[in-house]
Amino acid sequence: MYVDSIAYFFFFGPQFGRITRAFWAQNCRTHPHTQLGVWVKLAAICSRNLFCRNADVVLCEFSEFESCAANFISVQTLIPMSSSFVSLQADASLSVEAIMQDFEWRKYHVIRTESCWWYNEYHQTRLYSAFPFQRKIAPSNRELACVFQAAPNAFALRFLTTQKMSELSFIWTRRRPYGLQILSANSRSKIRRGLARCQIRKITFSEIVQMGWPAHQDTLRRHGERATTLGLDESLSECSAWQAWGAFVDNDLAAFLVTLQVEDWVHLLINRSMDSHLKAYPNNALVYAVVQMYLARPEISTICYGLESLAAPNTLNQYKESMGFVREQIYQRVVLRPVLRPLFNPAMRQLILRVALLRPSDMRLQKLAGLLRLVLN
Repeated sequence: MYVDSIAYFFFFGPQFGRITRAFWAQNCRTHPHTQLGVWVKLAAICSRNLFCRNADVVLCEFSEFESCAANFISVQTLIPMSSSFVSLQADASLSVEAIMQDFEWRKYHVIRTESCWWYNEYHQTRLYSAFPFQRKIAPSNRELACVFQAAPNAFALRFLTTQKMSELSFIWTRRRPYGLQILSANSRSKIRRGLARCQIRKITFSEIVQMGWPAHQDTLRRHGERATTLGLDESLSECSAWQAWGAFVDNDLAAFLVTLQVEDWVHLLINRSMDSHLKAYPNNALVYAVVQMYLARPEISTICYGLESLAAPNTLNQYKESMGFVREQIYQRVVLRPVLRPLFNPAMRQLILRVALLRPSDMRLQKLAGLLRLVLN
């Protein structure tokens, strides 16, 4: 290995020799069986950066390098400890049954049926969603009636389906490959600047409770909503399927991300950031680092950044696209409780949709209109 480094040193010059030695010192002492092919790839990458004086910057540009290195070197070790990355590692996944037991322990109302589980998001009682989020189901009328019977206060049920007569919608997903090379030049620039200015690391939910309120408040304000509670607590740490990640700037929690692993999917559920640190691009750096880390794990097939929002600002959709997520077409359906269907007839739904167009700042009205779009005629 040392002979390889010397050869590349003389071939590419002193600058590449310094970069090679930095990488060797960080990784090869703990990975003595690194293959020559990885070093050839490293040489190709660094030969394009001979005039870069900062080895950390070069070593952050490993999106091409990861595919050949992932088989025997953890992606997290590709970045020197002096850079913005601190080792990112996720815990092992849990079964869906274990996750739903955690939901019940945290006082959610969980209903088990033939197709899936159902629960009341955000502890409200009006809308129940199917779980796992990504599972496409075709519940019978009898099954839906059983859910309404078990949830007497529910107004509607929301789920993804294989039934093509339902409303065509989309879900934000990212699968392999993922790296800087698939992103636009503008996105790559923001991610690099974010990685240089932020420290990215796994955090505890206690840290979010203690430090996350400013980011939470600022994010909801940008989306036209008012923050009343943080929406999470330290109890999430009891279930290893939930993970938290943070981007720090000057000891502030500039951005945080909460993920949930369900089967071979990882869902990015909560993403918050502070207004005062947006110019440091903490969201870009954090999401890129976490997505890259998860997709390096062979048991993870898909990263999900949420369903089509009922009332999302267009800028949020543009941001997800800029981070490499794509709109994967799916069929989404909302089923109203039978007693409410005469009230929300097609004429009434059209009236609500038109009023929503006239009042774009009313988020409750926008969400109601979004739900009614998914109700079958």
